[in-house]
Amino acid sequence: MRTSPLHLGDDGTPWHEAMEAAGVSPKAKERFRECAEDAYIARHDKTGELKLFGHYCGSRFCRLCVAKRAARVRAALLPWLKGRTYRFMTLTLKHRNDEPLRVMVDRLYERFHHLRRLSLWKKHVVGGASFLEVKRTSKGWHPHLHILIEGSYFPQSWLSELWLGVTRDSKVVDIRKASDERTAKYVAKYACKGFSEENPLTHDQRVELVHALHGRRLVIAFGTWNKKFSVTKLLEESLDEEVPLDDETKWTRVCSLGTLIGQAKGGDETSIRMLVALDLGRLIGLKEAPT
Repeated sequence: MRTSPLHLGDDGTPWHEAMEAAGVSPKAKERFRECAEDAYIARHDKTGELKLFGHYCGSRFCRLCVAKRAARVRAALLPWLKGRTYRFMTLTLKHRNDEPLRVMVDRLYERFHHLRRLSLWKKHVVGGASFLEVKRTSKGWHPHLHILIEGSYFPQSWLSELWLGVTRDSKVVDIRKASDERTAKYVAKYACKGFSEENPLTHDQRVELVHALHGRRLVIAFGTWNKKFSVTKLLEESLDEEVPLDDETKWTRVCSLGTLIGQAKGGDETSIRMLVALDLGRLIGLKEAPT
């Protein structure tokens, strides 16, 4: 059985076991296990650009695929947001200890759909997109929606009343202005995975998370953004990248991805900077590029 260096040990085994227990298809598990097995870094002979070539699983539980897709999403979001009048909103649900995560997320989506049908919402919001985030705290699961809304000014107190009206028990709403670059960076990671790993998860919690998120749409575009929002298409595209047949002589292989990750984890500064240049610093725990 082949296993990608990316998913050896603690890097991937817990998620593979959770996928197994959650009943994910054998084909999806195989793709996850062998993700980026053939991946390598190459340098362009003329420009010096570094690029990662290979085949990938595309799973939202794979750190590499999430990082690669998030980079694409950020790049697509910035030109989309430029020149638009939009705000950043967050909707939360009151926690219920006896409610399974999948049911909570279903309820969150259904209530948000109901909110968008209200006349006051339609009066102030012409379009937008929602991004799911699931957190696990000491009190349990906390799914919520981060939403970009385009339109006229919408007082937070009005939104809070509307949200309480459609949920019957939740009124926590946050809405604020946002900068294009910071917003794109923030929502991109949730567009590609849907959950936060701020706190360690047990095996059973991973299984419940896989069951709740596997196959679920994490991004929902609505109003004037529907069918035009390029991010939704990016989430469905393959991440595989191969050297074009007419361009083979322009790229020189540097090393395999597994080798680069191993050297970076060992503290090699050149390898670390190469991962950062590829926007893959998170594979070794970096949240920002080193200075």
